Amino acid sequence: MPRRASDGSIRESKDRKGVYEVRVSYGTDPVTGKPRRAWRTVHGTITQARKVRDDLRRELETGLAFDAHKTTFAAFAREFENRRLEQGRVNRKDGVRDARLVTLLCEQVGDVRVIDLDAGTCERALEKLHEAHPELSNNYRRMIFAKLKQVMSDAVMHDLITRNPCDKLKPPKRTEPTRKSFTPEDFGRLMVALDGEGDSCAPAMAVRLAAATGMRHGEILALDWGAVELDDRRLRVVASLTIYNELKAPKSKAGTRALALDAGTVAHLKAYKIAQSEMLAGWSIKQSETTPVITTETGTRYDYANLSRWVRIFFDSHNLSGYVLHELRHTQATFLLAANTDVKTVQARLGHSQAALTLDLYGHAMPERDRGAADTIAALIFAAQKQASEGDEEKRLAVDLRSKSQKQKARKKRSRPDTGSDLRFCLEPTSGFEPLTCALRVRCSTS
Repeated sequence: MPRRASDGSIRESKDRKGVYEVRVSYGTDPVTGKPRRAWRTVHGTITQARKVRDDLRRELETGLAFDAHKTTFAAFAREFENRRLEQGRVNRKDGVRDARLVTLLCEQVGDVRVIDLDAGTCERALEKLHEAHPELSNNYRRMIFAKLKQVMSDAVMHDLITRNPCDKLKPPKRTEPTRKSFTPEDFGRLMVALDGEGDSCAPAMAVRLAAATGMRHGEILALDWGAVELDDRRLRVVASLTIYNELKAPKSKAGTRALALDAGTVAHLKAYKIAQSEMLAGWSIKQSETTPVITTETGTRYDYANLSRWVRIFFDSHNLSGYVLHELRHTQATFLLAANTDVKTVQARLGHSQAALTLDLYGHAMPERDRGAADTIAALIFAAQKQASEGDEEKRLAVDLRSKSQKQKARKKRSRPDTGSDLRFCLEPTSGFEPLTCALRVRCSTS
């Protein structure tokens, strides 16, 4: 949290004219309890002394010691990364990656002042960086762009610039990575090979756990026996091991999860636990709940890189070249979704924060559902066509009925006598006078 500095004071020296002493207080010393102060001596005018005071206040509040009009991108970016590391906002792995991104950016704009970086300059720098490093993928170029935007956002926050020039730029397009899964044949070959290693091989047990649970590389290595409940046939994921062999929390809140185990995996774990206990006893080490599940022969936690190396050699020796341990995680998701397992269950097993992420990553693994969707739409199309055909038939029958009715009426009309032309057909045999009508005014008689 930034320190809050006082407004500060400026005092002119009594003995020397044009010499000012600037003092700013910034909290108290946690050990002595006395106020902490910083001061500067200024030779010049009172206006210059005020500027020094304001710069000193900003330096104490932000922890940044520089002048805005002189600071280069390289100096500011490295100071920014150091602050993030000191504040614990990034882990060691991400810190190394971010340092590499800043180094690449400094190749193009390292000597440019922060206040001189506008949208055009940033865009040209990113283009030159791509030309200088054509081997960089689109996704890595997106990371470089994101780092530049992050650094410039920090410059805005510290009032070095008024707006972020990267807000006007578009990041490179994302390239979706290809996720490889074991085929059923290769997966079966892998399980047979693991059975051949026996139940005393630690890296083989790590591979078996990856196949049975879909756990990440680091989650398997961070697993202790206290988190494995063999009687209840489940285990709890509570930590992960980094590539620097440091324990950390899981990747996300959903990463802390409980996973059910099948009976076969539990049987192998029980046999492996007994074998491990006997091996550790030879080193006078007692197996306990804090003992890592995957250990070396001396009882220490298995190294991250050493497991990757063992897996690569093991896969190559069993005609499984090209696969890596993490692809067993993809295989678990692919097989479960293809077997119509509901997405929420798969999400929980993989430790994804949202079901949408699981669908985005592995939605392609549901060909049967896709075929079902195709059959459903075909049935709907057929029903619509049938309904339309039946409607057309009903309309045709209605037209035919109307036409037939009109023809019958026409025939009846033709067979009816024309009473207007021959009145004899309408007269009855009687005598007298016809009532007065508009059409008949003559005396009628049948005689």
